[in-house]
Amino acid sequence: MAFDTIDPATGRVVETFEYMNAAQVDMRLDAAVRAQRAWRETTAAERAEFFERLARGLRDESATLASVAVHEMGKPAAQAAAEVEKCAVACEYFARRAAEMLADMPLPSSGSRSYAAIRPLGLVLAIMPWNYPYWQFFRAAIPALLSGNGVVLKHAENTTRCALEIERIVASAGGPEGLAPTLIVENPEIDRRIADARIAGVTLTGSERAGVAVASAAGAALKKSVLELGGSDAFVVLRDADVDAAARTAVTARFQNNGQSCIAAKRFIVEDGAYDAFLDRFIELARALRVGAPADKDTDVGPCAREDLRATLDAQVCATVDAGARLDLGGRALARDGFYYEPTIVSNVQPGSRMFEEEVFGPAAAVVRARDERHALQLANASSYGLGCSIWSSDVARAESLAARLESGMVFVNAMVASDPRLPFGGVKKSGYGRELSALGVREFANLQTVYVAAAKKQALMEATLFGDGGSRGNPGPAASGAVLLSAGGTVLREVGTYLGRATNNVAEWTALVTGLEAALEMDVKRLAVRMDSELVVKQITGVYRVKHPDLQPLARRAAALLRKFESVDIRHVPRKENTLADSLVNQVLDAHVGERR
Repeated sequence: MAFDTIDPATGRVVETFEYMNAAQVDMRLDAAVRAQRAWRETTAAERAEFFERLARGLRDESATLASVAVHEMGKPAAQAAAEVEKCAVACEYFARRAAEMLADMPLPSSGSRSYAAIRPLGLVLAIMPWNYPYWQFFRAAIPALLSGNGVVLKHAENTTRCALEIERIVASAGGPEGLAPTLIVENPEIDRRIADARIAGVTLTGSERAGVAVASAAGAALKKSVLELGGSDAFVVLRDADVDAAARTAVTARFQNNGQSCIAAKRFIVEDGAYDAFLDRFIELARALRVGAPADKDTDVGPCAREDLRATLDAQVCATVDAGARLDLGGRALARDGFYYEPTIVSNVQPGSRMFEEEVFGPAAAVVRARDERHALQLANASSYGLGCSIWSSDVARAESLAARLESGMVFVNAMVASDPRLPFGGVKKSGYGRELSALGVREFANLQTVYVAAAKKQALMEATLFGDGGSRGNPGPAASGAVLLSAGGTVLREVGTYLGRATNNVAEWTALVTGLEAALEMDVKRLAVRMDSELVVKQITGVYRVKHPDLQPLARRAAALLRKFESVDIRHVPRKENTLADSLVNQVLDAHVGERR
């Protein structure tokens, strides 16, 4: 079965494609599985080199990629080139941070070593929209690839050539063949692909309706999912804001990409003291925007991506005006080929109207008056969405205080909301869940594997530490001193001083003491010790410095240094069980050791 892609600037067919059949899909998925198995074995350095090559490939092909986006979804040429560059910058950022982001995360435990490691899940199905045909994919795919996954792209039908260009560019970067294939399938096929055993997780950028469908399918298959859905982002201007700066940024925040962005500002909530000045300046700047063919380098606003999207936008504007809002600019489809709509500003918009309640995907802005700061906060939160929010104020501390009360995944102060590879990206409420980009994005499609390594032959090591060098349970050997010091209370430590005194001139005894302390460190004696009077212990040891033996003093100093590592360790006390000093100390350590395993 065939389908066409349509140039939104002309309404004419750009290209015709055939959906893939089941055999073609299986072949691509099988190849992707093999590629991912090879990819997961690569090192952080090798993945970084891959991303560097990918960045170069994106830049080398920038003109071609931008042209495809211009004709498939109507993005103005300059913005299309900027999108490709942003993808390259993200590749370079994650390349530089690869080793850091993939490093094991040490965790405290009773073992000799424990950590969380980032392991891949397998293949991630990326269901992507048309509005940023390159960035949306790379924003999700780069972190997933960095963690060792493969990524299978299911793109919007109207940007199918963009999808195939992505596949080509990724392949040219030199990773395993088939690492990021494109599937050209109909939307009803998606549920089946999510359930496919070869798919380990799914990420979607799309509408709320699509999010519900994908989340349901992923849940039914017990697959990890990340959803980046719609937004009705608030752009809050407080009375003390720099109105001109806010208005200039507002024009970009609302009308870039022809107003078709999930994080575009859509509801401009302005405190009463700044409302009139902001609205006047906003209208003035928006009126100066140049509407034209997206291939024209001077175009600011191009067409809506599809005819049905323009029809929906017009219906939202008309319904909002009918509900009592005022049309200040635009408000109509342009009488020319393609799917153009005038840059539009509607003021006096009230909660309950379509432009306040719904996501507006196109070049139309809703301006809302707020009585005061508290009312502005209420209006900003009065949405089923929670993706991004921008706050404008000359009092940054005040703005940050408000940010803490905003129901939004991202808050930008005195700046427009933007996606940045350094920052986690995602929303709350009906804007979805999970995060893309930053180190958090790398962990979304990862098995955060807990690894616990017991002290090497832990029981044998404890026995050797306590009874080595000819000792026994009734008569602990000299190496027992190290473990004993770190497992006993203050009273016992005073008695230990007497025990140590019997070996003050014996280098072998002191060597064993240091060995015992180091073994205790290996076993994480913080779980075995009580609060230690380390000054007392050091005093006991330094008392033997008066012995005139050339090898003894360095060993004593080493023992003292090791003991200082356990100052003020505060944990449970292990009671003594036996009458003799030696048996008491031995059993304290052994009982604590056994207790760890319960």
